Amino acid sequence: MQPISARSFTNILYSDRSGVIDSSRTATYAGRERHSSARWLNLGYPQRAIRTHDFLFIRNFYPERWPAGAPQILHADNTGELYYMHGIDENGKFTGEAYHDIDDSPAKTYFMENMNNPYVAPYFRLAVGKRPAEELYDIKADPYCMKNLAGDNIYTETLKQLNNQLTDFLSITEDPRVVGPNPDVFENYQRFYVLRAFPKPEWAECK
Repeated sequence: MQPISARSFTNILYSDRSGVIDSSRTATYAGRERHSSARWLNLGYPQRAIRTHDFLFIRNFYPERWPAGAPQILHADNTGELYYMHGIDENGKFTGEAYHDIDDSPAKTYFMENMNNPYVAPYFRLAVGKRPAEELYDIKADPYCMKNLAGDNIYTETLKQLNNQLTDFLSITEDPRVVGPNPDVFENYQRFYVLRAFPKPEWAECK
């Protein structure tokens, strides 16, 4: 088990000033592993991120996976025969059986039932579509993080700097995803609730 460490930020919460309260804080770090049983073999979607005053950098360790969960699930009929169940039924209604890393809500139902609407489709893809291995966003110019700058040559140095800074932090904190010995240790933790069955993804067929 990894130790948990933290640094109090009550000086910021209790301050009556606005803007940057504590100039020694130059970055915030975040990580994600698994929210729910949402993919084949109960796999998660590992991410690590660094957020500075100006930029957000996200590292997606397995970009071939669906970040919001798989778009279809396996079910068994009364004979035990497995069949695919899609998120949308033949009447265009959301079945609840898709993207299980997003909790059920009216917004999720609306997105699912309107995924082919030309106005909704771009936002639907942003919400559930696969992500690249690296994402970089200019927080001030693009506060909603809609334009990924990771492939823009203008931001090559910024990307490199944030990537190194994130790696250094993960190394210092002994994050298994970076220092091992088992980078996928989080994938092996047992889930004590429902395990859903999903089709074997294409990327796993060659393994």
